[in-house]
Amino acid sequence: MGSVYRAIDIELQETVALKLLKPALMESADALERFRQEVKLARRIAHHNVVKTFDLGDDGRQRFLTMEFVDGVSLSRYLSQRGRLDVLDFAQVAQQLCAGLASAHHAGVLHRDLKPDNVLVAQDGRVAITDFGIAVVSGALTGKGIIGTPTYMAPEQLQSDTALDGRADVYALGAIFFELLTARRAWPGNDLVAVAMARVLQPQPRRTYKRRPNWIHSTPTWCGI
Repeated sequence: MGSVYRAIDIELQETVALKLLKPALMESADALERFRQEVKLARRIAHHNVVKTFDLGDDGRQRFLTMEFVDGVSLSRYLSQRGRLDVLDFAQVAQQLCAGLASAHHAGVLHRDLKPDNVLVAQDGRVAITDFGIAVVSGALTGKGIIGTPTYMAPEQLQSDTALDGRADVYALGAIFFELLTARRAWPGNDLVAVAMARVLQPQPRRTYKRRPNWIHSTPTWCGI
């Protein structure tokens, strides 16, 4: 929907992230409403593992929103730089993702597009969820058309006019976890039909070990979603 820039808030003298709506969408009532919705829903969430959204503005020519600037990289780039994460690194990332997502769900917000590109990893190790551009209130209908990223979408997101809840985000979270531990996607490809059919025709992806480590048999207490 837009481009994001690093900018200086001259009133507060602070670095922020500035998201500009694409010029081609400026005349679209649906796009403008989605832009407003992103701010309204993201501001419901106040948590260390969710990027803060500050304000929505208009300079007469351009719609924009301001967000907290996170000095780091996306989780997808983090994974490409490091390769498959070991158990300790995975646990640190997973714990923070679970905490951030739980806070969103507690606020009644469904992200709908949770994926490594929409997660930031700061230089200090903080993990934060961002981009609530297609978020909705939990329990809302999907509406006509399919919106999201096929690789990480829950099966119910592929159906029109289906009520969604937090389980759709948890499905995407599981796909992210699989990718972090294996350095490959559970459902590769970006073609919607191909990915959807793979879930029906192919067996569930599995992560195999030559030796099953003890941590697999333990029950995590940090994933409160």
